[in-house]
Amino acid sequence: MELRHQSSQTNPIIRAIIAARLLRELDLSGSDVSDQGVKALVASAVNLKTLDLSNCSRLTSATLASLADHKHLEELRLWWTKDMRDSELSHFAKLKSLRSLTLRADWLVLHPEDKKKALVGRGLEHLKGLPNLRRLVFFSLLTDSAFPVLKEMKQLGELRILGYGEFGSTENLKSLLDALPETQING
Repeated sequence: MELRHQSSQTNPIIRAIIAARLLRELDLSGSDVSDQGVKALVASAVNLKTLDLSNCSRLTSATLASLADHKHLEELRLWWTKDMRDSELSHFAKLKSLRSLTLRADWLVLHPEDKKKALVGRGLEHLKGLPNLRRLVFFSLLTDSAFPVLKEMKQLGELRILGYGEFGSTENLKSLLDALPETQING
């Protein structure tokens, strides 16, 4: 595409390109955005710090892979998305600037014993190495294997586990409170 001799004041394509580069926050929740759209956005919106992709039903694990290359992302909200698995949280390991992550785990692994979808320790392993992660919110059921990993996440200032009451033991929750005394934990 050739854009020579175009005025950024009159050409909407140029304005869109410039706006994307300057974009810091974007709420796409409930939109029809696709994996390709998120990939293009991440490539152009290099200063994007906050992204809400909640309730974007067309997104798949390909979105997680493209988000992994975004060095400045600080806040990410993903819930009611489909076709993603617990193991694909590995893509988040590269998001070293990430400060806040909200996940709804309806798309996570199916727990074999109870046939419920639940967050397991394997996926969380990838999050514990994020040095700036201060806020973690799960709309999820947790397996027992998730708690030892959560207890290692000393960097957290806030941990919210919604749905925990349906799955797990009070002993796990108590041990989590003991291991993270400086973390505000809501369940």
